[in-house]
Amino acid sequence: MKKNIWLDGIMGLVVGDALGCPVQFLSRDRIRERGPVTGMEGYGTYNMPEGTWTDDSSMALAAMDSIIHRKGIDPEDIMKRFMRWEFEGAYTPFGEAFDQGMTCTEAIYSFRDSEDYRTCGKTGEYANGNGALMRILPVCLYYIDMNNRGSSGQEIEDHNDLCKADTESKDREAVQGIHLVSGLTHNHLRSQMACGLYYFMAKEILQGNGDSLKECLQRGMDAGLDFYRQDAKNHREIAHYRRLVDLNQFAGLPDDQIRSSGYVVDSLEAAVWCLLATDTFADCLLKAVNLGLDTDTVAAIAGGLAGLYYGYESIPADWLAVIQKRDYVEEMCRKCNDLQQDKETDHKKAKNKARPMHSGFEAPCIGTPIPEDWVMKKRPDGTIYFLKPEEDDQTAQREERRMTMTFKKAEKIARGLKKNIDFCQEYEDAFIFSKKDEFSIGGDGPVVILKESGEAIDMTSYCNSSKAALLREIDL
Repeated sequence: MKKNIWLDGIMGLVVGDALGCPVQFLSRDRIRERGPVTGMEGYGTYNMPEGTWTDDSSMALAAMDSIIHRKGIDPEDIMKRFMRWEFEGAYTPFGEAFDQGMTCTEAIYSFRDSEDYRTCGKTGEYANGNGALMRILPVCLYYIDMNNRGSSGQEIEDHNDLCKADTESKDREAVQGIHLVSGLTHNHLRSQMACGLYYFMAKEILQGNGDSLKECLQRGMDAGLDFYRQDAKNHREIAHYRRLVDLNQFAGLPDDQIRSSGYVVDSLEAAVWCLLATDTFADCLLKAVNLGLDTDTVAAIAGGLAGLYYGYESIPADWLAVIQKRDYVEEMCRKCNDLQQDKETDHKKAKNKARPMHSGFEAPCIGTPIPEDWVMKKRPDGTIYFLKPEEDDQTAQREERRMTMTFKKAEKIARGLKKNIDFCQEYEDAFIFSKKDEFSIGGDGPVVILKESGEAIDMTSYCNSSKAALLREIDL
């Protein structure tokens, strides 16, 4: 069975979050006085039952849900899902958001008012809490998973293949996306850099090939720091991470020199130190929690990397057994994993159908010979497909309708059928237009435009045939 890195990493994050929740904000000395945490506890700081996870996991799950539905990284959609968490209690254990950080909250309210994801994140010196780092793992895993399989979904086995993308360009693309998603709430370079370094460490863990955790983390830090050193504008901020340059030396520091506050540099250092100081998943997270202060987030950050290294099977069964909405979280992990699995399957099907040809013409970035008389087409999302000559006209038209049924085109069709509309709900497979005050599931007023065919159907027929998720609402 193929390893599910999403299950390893995300469940590591969620378990760490839940382990630290009951003692959040307690000082190290206070935890020692009351007795160290030795397993899952209930109640405490937020008076919540065992296995309750907080904002760290909620915001990570919101990002995962966006990845699942948008099949990629869509910053605007992620912010809309953060709004659902804040205002509707989505992605929470019990239907209500709690433990929100101030910087995240301010960014969400700013986005609600401005609807501009590029400017809602805080940029000042005090925007360097750990609220982006704690939720960045899904974005890191998306890029790692995508790049390990290849942009078209294939496993990369032959490193001399002509289609192999340059590692540096892949890392640049990943870091750019990670900075963008970090910046939705924490738009200061120092916070973005912490997320980037986390990506490089996660990447090296997953490419470790049996190396020790310390070796993987050191390679990750080396790669990350080398990446940021390429731009002189980063040098001032790199200095804040100087204690992580030599992990052998850093691992030898006593715990009284490790700070576990909500400052992003402290949180990253504390998480890495716990990973270096232990040799099991459980010991790593217990050490993180017993450092005190921002216990849930430090344990979540450490737990994500520990889960990737030790694996889902290493998480204590009694801890997993009490995780709130465990099935829901694990199903999200499987769906994220399936995104790349589906791409890989599609690639293999296309490869099996292709016939050798004499001219040597090959499919771009796939490396599979395609018959010379077949026609290459490119969809708006950048993916390539090939058609037999006799299929070209009819199939291409169907492909074009399927891939280019944009909101604007759907709106034009809807207005041709019903001019009195001022509201739209976009689902995964359809746009639904109506007057805002007449919209209802059973109503006959709305006009439904199917994305795949461009066909207009009535609301009742759509409701009877579709279970697609709502993506967004639009005032026209």
